[in-house]
Amino acid sequence: MKNTIKFFGVITIVLVVSFSFSVCDNGSTDIPGTPNVPDVPIGPNITISGTPKIGQKLTATSNDGEFFGDFSWSFSEIPNSNTTYGMNNVIPSGVNNCEITIPVTLEYGSNTFGSLGKYIIVTRKYGFHGYSAIKEIGPITN
Repeated sequence: MKNTIKFFGVITIVLVVSFSFSVCDNGSTDIPGTPNVPDVPIGPNITISGTPKIGQKLTATSNDGEFFGDFSWSFSEIPNSNTTYGMNNVIPSGVNNCEITIPVTLEYGSNTFGSLGKYIIVTRKYGFHGYSAIKEIGPITN
């Protein structure tokens, strides 16, 4: 009888320990049952060369990614903003190397904004799902 109690006691301890290993957190931040996939895949990069000054030329280039379409230039009043404005009076040239010259004023629709202190944002689509690569430079100075 003592051997049977010891036997079931050892089995109970083994089961408790193995169950603890299977359900305890290993320190990861993954949510169980979901794949560990970033929201937006790591993709190709855009670089901007030039100094963000009025009258200066900025050149956007894209690396060897799956880019398609033209660059899109816009501006914002604060860095890393979700609110950006297109630039009606800035006409970019080139496809893989795209250049603009920063004007004194930026036009969006029928509104005109002074360029000083604004941030320039360049985007370009890539990949099967049409994600956007984004690069920001600024603020614009004299």
